[in-house]
Amino acid sequence: MSMFLMHKMVPGTLNRFDTQLDITYKLSKRLNKNVDIVILNRVKNIFLLENILKDGIILKDSQQRFDFELKKQHQILDFKAFKRYINAA
Repeated sequence: MSMFLMHKMVPGTLNRFDTQLDITYKLSKRLNKNVDIVILNRVKNIFLLENILKDGIILKDSQQRFDFELKKQHQILDFKAFKRYINAA
C-alpha cells in the first residue's frame, strides 16, 4: 500500500516515520494482517515510484497529490531520456 502524506496530516506525531508506523499499526490491527506502507513523498527509487503511479488506485484525491504526481512524472520522463542518452553513448 502506498500513500501521499500532506504536512500536518496526523497530529501528535513527531515526524513522517512516526506517522508511517502509526498508520501501519492501525491498518494492520484493523485488517488483521500485516501491512507494508510506502510513503510516496519519501520514495527515492524511480522505478518503484513509476510503478506505483502507473498501477496504483487512488482512494482519495487532492490538488497536492495531483501536483506531486505531475512533478514526479516529469522527473521520471527526464530520467528515462537521460538513461537512453547514456545507454546510446
